[in-house]
Amino acid sequence: MPGSALALACLLAACGAGEDPASVQENPDGSFQVLAGQAEKGPLLRGSSVTINTLTTAPVSVAAGTTPLLPGTVATVLPALVPSGASFSMEVKDDHGSFAPQSAAIFQSNFIETTVQGYYLNELTGRRAEDQIALRGLSNLKSDKAINVNLLTDLSKERTLKLARTAAGSAAVTSAVFDSARRQAQSETLRAFGIDASELGSVAAFGEMDLKRLGSDATARPADQILLALSALAMQVGQDGGGVSDFVNRFEADLADNGVIDGAALKAQILQASATVDLTRVAANMNAYYGSSLFNGDALAQWVDRSGGVIGLIGKNVQFTPDLTFSPGTVYTSRTLTVAAAAVPACYGAEVNDARYGTAQLLNNGAVVANGQKYPLNTTTAAPLALRFTPSDPNAVAYLVRWDAVSGSCSLTSQPNKVRLQAYAAVTPDVARFLNKLSADFAKCFALPVTSRVLSVDNSLPMTAGGPQVTSVAPVCEPLASRKDVTGVDFLQNGYSAGQYYHAMLHDGSLTKSARITQVSVLRTRAAGVAPMTANPTLVVNVKYVDRYNRLGNFVSVAQRFSGTSAESGDWWITGNQQPVDVNLVPFLRKFTSLANYTTATPTIKEHFRSALGVFITAGGPGSRAADGTAISAVRVSADGMQSLVYVPPVQAGQTWMDLSNTGGDVAGAAGRRCGATVGVNGPVSTNCPIFWVARTTPVLPSAAAPVLRTPGSTEGSCATAASVTQTCAWGGTWSAQNISSTLTMSLPFKVEIFYGGRTTPTHTYTKYLNSPFPDLTRAHLAGWVALDSASLVAARPLAGQTEVNLAWTGQVANSVEVKSATVSLNTPGASIATPDEAVLRGSTSVLVAPGAELQYSTPTSYTGTNQRALLLNLRTWDGSSRSVWTSYDTAN
Repeated sequence: MPGSALALACLLAACGAGEDPASVQENPDGSFQVLAGQAEKGPLLRGSSVTINTLTTAPVSVAAGTTPLLPGTVATVLPALVPSGASFSMEVKDDHGSFAPQSAAIFQSNFIETTVQGYYLNELTGRRAEDQIALRGLSNLKSDKAINVNLLTDLSKERTLKLARTAAGSAAVTSAVFDSARRQAQSETLRAFGIDASELGSVAAFGEMDLKRLGSDATARPADQILLALSALAMQVGQDGGGVSDFVNRFEADLADNGVIDGAALKAQILQASATVDLTRVAANMNAYYGSSLFNGDALAQWVDRSGGVIGLIGKNVQFTPDLTFSPGTVYTSRTLTVAAAAVPACYGAEVNDARYGTAQLLNNGAVVANGQKYPLNTTTAAPLALRFTPSDPNAVAYLVRWDAVSGSCSLTSQPNKVRLQAYAAVTPDVARFLNKLSADFAKCFALPVTSRVLSVDNSLPMTAGGPQVTSVAPVCEPLASRKDVTGVDFLQNGYSAGQYYHAMLHDGSLTKSARITQVSVLRTRAAGVAPMTANPTLVVNVKYVDRYNRLGNFVSVAQRFSGTSAESGDWWITGNQQPVDVNLVPFLRKFTSLANYTTATPTIKEHFRSALGVFITAGGPGSRAADGTAISAVRVSADGMQSLVYVPPVQAGQTWMDLSNTGGDVAGAAGRRCGATVGVNGPVSTNCPIFWVARTTPVLPSAAAPVLRTPGSTEGSCATAASVTQTCAWGGTWSAQNISSTLTMSLPFKVEIFYGGRTTPTHTYTKYLNSPFPDLTRAHLAGWVALDSASLVAARPLAGQTEVNLAWTGQVANSVEVKSATVSLNTPGASIATPDEAVLRGSTSVLVAPGAELQYSTPTSYTGTNQRALLLNLRTWDGSSRSVWTSYDTAN
């Protein structure tokens, strides 16, 4: 039997079990013979076309009009590595993507391009894809052992060509130049998915990968796992977007110019697909297709970032703490990453995602070393590196990083080609699975259009019962909330059912397609829940997400662990806080701008800041009526180191929040006081005072300087003598007696008592916490603020009969500083009247507010101490806090 025929027969019969026979052969005359190959996306199916073109090695000059393809054209130079004209055609011979020439395929050039086109197996469904795909791969027959064509050979093709042509210039492309260019392109392709090229092991080229070997090799090659995982991820991107071919083309074009994926939309699609692709199903489909049991979903999942970008590393390289709760100062040591003695020297270091969350140190052979060390130290000594991780917050993540040296040295300020190699996260493995599944469930649910995810709604429920409720959702949306039939507990958050709590989100048309979770912050962990929750372990999480327009949103809720309910989610479910009344405690920060002598075109302007505890209790919301039908009459909020606050229902029609009655804990006499005034329940009264003020800064002319806490004067409030900045001297009935900013921490438990029907015994008692740090007023100027523009300041000056106020502002930054709503108010002694909040569309920098007749000034005058016009801009926040900008006229600075 001729040598080539023997080699082909041996290849197709898998001669030498466990070996990897080459499918490329170099002949004695220096030519090359291709024996066989694999075409895989999933595998291309029988009858798919295969074309192999030989490529030129050097630029080719073409004279004017010398080619039929370019008649009459001017002279041009074709770059290297373009088809030379010699080609071979064949077909895929089975449904596993195998192809081989019918006769000897002899190539004089060592550079070839293989193109395959046809139908293929959709790994996500286990069925034939509905569309065809074309994939290409570049090969160097002098160095390659196989010419398989797959997703990765295509994604890296254009980048390889650019690098090789640039390196060769006008000279011929050599094997060394080509192989170097392809290695770099392969490394950059994998880096776009968070994978380091060293994970390929002995596989030197993408064309040597073969996903079908995962169904036959007892020990799977990491390279083949990577190929199948990323092929499935690409299918998921295509399914969620414009198809897999569209994704391949956009990725290839984006990568080609600089080796980095720059397109924000493309990066977002990859992250979303990383969270949503069901690799367990992919493995099951592949096992069924190949008649195997060796494809493994967990083995595939380690090669994608299942957190959808929240952690930012593939699962294989992330380690988790063993403790749900840990004491400050607890030290963890990561597993070892060994830098081989033969590795290319590079710089290594340790870092943490946020210095507030903990510390990370680099270890070499167990000893702490400084960041920015170059390893290996020499060609005979390997470096066993690891992380020493000391978290102080459950959101801490430590990273072991590598970057290129600059002029032979490791710089900590310039770190080119920096990559994260390992991560150690301060959550347990089961919490990590829950966060990953939450990201996946969110993306799957909100990939659907509104009409497909919301199946039925009950609009008959009154606001006292939580209001409109989604009663049925698409199955992929159901895991977003706990259900009694699964966990024994139905979701409940501040009196809202899951269908009410998620109602606005589920009906939001912008939350489709590329909507995804971008960050999940763990605000608190407890080994056991407290009433009214079950005694199970609990988490409080702030979930941040973006819609299809990349606009940020969030929700804060509680998760609990129910053993044995879902291995996929680590047994964790979003249950809500299980509290029956809509009560929210938030850190509150407001910027005040006051204008004196408003009748002039250039009034005196001064600014100051105030911090407060915002106690927002929805007066007519869920829980506002007891089971016996009696109305809520008071809510008492207390905590160690703070006055006891009592809130009462409002008297102004249309007011949302309950008013602060008194700071002495008096429930029995609460109805006769409100906002610091002792008045009848029917007014006239100040209204809408949910704010318990804590501290303020000294009013100053607008400045970039840090604010200074204000010291009360000797006659202010209850001050008998000069006071310190720690005192407020009760500037008013809604002020704390002292500056208690340092007391109001996220770990401080607040006792909340709910009273109905004028009774003095609470019906409900439970505990709440702040979900964001209390503001530091000396840094308030750095928080990010908007300001009304000069035209608005003039137009909004109080005038008689004014029915419209046009407001516009500057300083808005998307997803950082945005106005949510606007209000106009009129403040007079004993009464404060405000327009309802006027919602501001996302991205808008102006709004029209219409004061009613009751807000009109009868005779505008300079400040007399009796009238005050105020303009309030409420800002969007995404951290569980509240911020706003107050601009007032008719006021003394």
